[in-house]
Amino acid sequence: MADGRMVRVTTVTNPTTARILAAQLGAEGIVWQLRGGGTDSLYPFGPVELLVDEDDIEAAQELVAGATVDEVEWRTSGRKAQRRLWAIAAVLLAVLAVATFGRFAAMAL
Repeated sequence: MADGRMVRVTTVTNPTTARILAAQLGAEGIVWQLRGGGTDSLYPFGPVELLVDEDDIEAAQELVAGATVDEVEWRTSGRKAQRRLWAIAAVLLAVLAVATFGRFAAMAL
């Protein structure tokens, strides 16, 4: 790698997606860096910039272009799964509330 500067290839909405893209770039021998989105903190939320050496920008853009379509499909399927998990959690919470209230109601009689 020359002493070039790091330039932004893309910004993604999910730190996990950013790490997957970075791994794909690394597999091709492209040096990368992640910035933003809590990539180094306890709470990994928010957009993440994927940076590469300016000499590798064209190759990185080609690799990322195909992966962004996969991210859209992955995020869409992830939302459905997330809604399902919230529904299950709501049902479990309702069952717990009914069981707790029923126990106290039975004790009061």
